[in-house]
Amino acid sequence: MVRLFPDYLEMEEAYYARTKVWPIMHIIAMRRAIVDEHPWAARNLYNAFLESKRTIHRAHCSTRRSRAIRVAVARRPTRGGCATCFGGDPFRYGIEENRPTWEQMALYTHQQGIAHRRMKPEEFFPRGIMTKVVI
Repeated sequence: MVRLFPDYLEMEEAYYARTKVWPIMHIIAMRRAIVDEHPWAARNLYNAFLESKRTIHRAHCSTRRSRAIRVAVARRPTRGGCATCFGGDPFRYGIEENRPTWEQMALYTHQQGIAHRRMKPEEFFPRGIMTKVVI
C-alpha cells in the first residue's frame, strides 16, 4: 500500500527535529495573588511535578513495564520513539528546556491578539521559579 501522506507522528517528529518546538498539552496556572502571598508556592508545585516525573521514570526504568509511562507516551512509535526524539526525556520541564516552544507560543498569542505584546518566556513564570534551592 502506498501512503500519500506521512503519519502525523512522523510529521510531529520531523517538525520537532527541525524547530525543537513540541505542542504543549497541559499548562498549570496559579493566581498571582497566591504567588504574591506565598512566594514558595509556585516552586513547590514545580518540585512536586519534578518528583512525580522522577518516580515514574524510576518505575519505568526498574520494571520496563510501567503502565503510567506507556499510557503517557502511548502514541510514540517504537522505533526509538520518545527516547531518541527528546534526547531521553519525553517530559521536559522548565523554561530553558522548552524555550523554542515558549517562544513560539508567545509569538502566536501576540499574532492572534491574545497578548498585547510579544512576551519573553521568562515572563510567563513567577520570578525565581527556576532558582534551585538545596537544603
